[in-house]
Amino acid sequence: MQSARVVHWLLYLLLFAVPILGWINVSWHGFPVMLFGLVEMPKLVATRMPGFRWTGDVHNALANYAMLALIGLHVAAALYHHFVRRDRVLRRMLPGH
Repeated sequence: MQSARVVHWLLYLLLFAVPILGWINVSWHGFPVMLFGLVEMPKLVATRMPGFRWTGDVHNALANYAMLALIGLHVAAALYHHFVRRDRVLRRMLPGH
């Protein structure tokens, strides 16, 4: 149960951190960030501001490895509960249950 809480909180943290790091990275590169194609968001850092080059690498690593690993772990745990422990954890996650 404790591991489920940790994985959930890490997923929530990544859902916040990955877009912010991406926004910083595109700001650093000088590209605009559009909200739903309607509103241009402000730059979070100046173009080519020293000290922010790393944000793109960290954004990619978190999105491509950390988030996918946590999602895979989450799915594996749900399947473990359904097929091995035979409890109702997976059913509770499904809509309408």
